[in-house]
Amino acid sequence: MHVRPRTADRFGAVRPFLTAAGALCFAVLASGCASLTGGTDAAPGLGSAGLAPLTGPPTPGRHSVRVENLIVKSDSELSADDPLIADLRRLRADVTKALALPEATKDVTVFLFADEPAYRRFLEYRHPGLPPRRAYFVGTGTALHVYTYLGDRTAEDLRHETVHGLLHASLPGVPLWLDEGLAEYFETPTPGAVNGDYPELLARAVAGGWRPDLARLEAMDDFAALSRQDYAESWAWVHLMMSGDRTVLLDHLASLGPGGTSPVSLTTRLSADRPSAPGPLLTAHIATLLGSGVLHAGR
Repeated sequence: MHVRPRTADRFGAVRPFLTAAGALCFAVLASGCASLTGGTDAAPGLGSAGLAPLTGPPTPGRHSVRVENLIVKSDSELSADDPLIADLRRLRADVTKALALPEATKDVTVFLFADEPAYRRFLEYRHPGLPPRRAYFVGTGTALHVYTYLGDRTAEDLRHETVHGLLHASLPGVPLWLDEGLAEYFETPTPGAVNGDYPELLARAVAGGWRPDLARLEAMDDFAALSRQDYAESWAWVHLMMSGDRTVLLDHLASLGPGGTSPVSLTTRLSADRPSAPGPLLTAHIATLLGSGVLHAGR
C-alpha cells in the first residue's frame, strides 16, 4: 500500500504517521489486496486486522465527473468546466505528455469532501491513528484514491496528490524520492516554476558544506527518513532533468513501466550522459535558479 500525506507541515513529525501506515499496510497484506466496496478502500473483514469495518462516515458520491482515468466524486455538483476539474484536466495532460507515461491501467478516484470536519470524521473512522493532514493519497493493488476537502489550498493539494495517483496508474513501481520529486514539480500552477523556498534552502545547505547526492536518495525507501531537505533535493533533481533535454529521465521512467527493462539507477544514467559528476550539475542548477554568487553567501 502506498500512502502519501499532503500538508504544509508534512516535514514535521512523520514517524507516528508511518507507524500507523505500516500497520495499515500489514492489514491489507494479511487479507490480500483490498477491494473497493461501497466507496471505501478496504475489504470486508479488515476490521479485525486494524481497519474500521465498512460502516460509518461515507465518502462523497452524489455527483461524479470523469476526466479520462480521473474520477472526481463530491456531494456538491461540479461541472466539467469547474476550475478544479479544468485544473485536473490540464494536470493530467501535462503529466502524461511531459513524462511520456504509458497508458494508465487504473482509475484514480478523488473524493472531495464538502468541508474539513466531514473529511476528518471519515479519516478518523476509516484510518484511525493517522495524524491530521489536508490531503492523502492511498494506493493499494486494486485502487488509487485521493482524499481532500474544499478549502483555500484545495487546488494545490489536489495537484500534488493526483500526480502520485497518475504515476501509480501507469507505472508498476516508482522510487520514493522520484514519486515525491515529481509531485513537488507538478504541484505548482505552472509546471517547472520554482516551488516555494527550495532553492534558498538548498543554497544555505551548500554554503554549510552539504553536497547533493542522488545515489543516497535512490537508496531511500523509508518515508519516515525523508527530511524537508530531501524533498527539496528530490524536487531539484527533477527540475534539472526536466529542464532542456529530458531523455535521461524519460528513459528511466520507461524502464519502470510495463515491459520495461531492469531499471538502471539515475545516478548511472546521468554519469554516462553528462561529462561532469551529477552532484556539481545540480549545484550549478540551483545557482542558476537563484542567480550567480548566492550559493557562496555566508561562507
